Amino acid sequence: MPRLLLQYLIFPSQVVSWLQFSTAAGHSVVDNLCRDFIAANFSRIADTIDFPNMEPETLAYFLARSDLVVKDEMEVFRSDSQQLFPPD
Repeated sequence: MPRLLLQYLIFPSQVVSWLQFSTAAGHSVVDNLCRDFIAANFSRIADTIDFPNMEPETLAYFLARSDLVVKDEMEVFRSDSQQLFPPD
């Protein structure tokens, strides 16, 4: 059921918000599903409008994961630098 919830109720453009909500609310099952989904789809999530809302500590968590799925390191650098230093 939790995977079904993630698949049908949480759109990729909202997964960062769902992660923050589930973390704050103590919903560890949804929290873990969101974290796994973001790690497996980091490139896709980094292009969403919700990505800049990710807390710096959460971003650091993902950067430390060994299973982060990305095209290459430059893609991670570009998305993270945009999140940390947004253009004016």
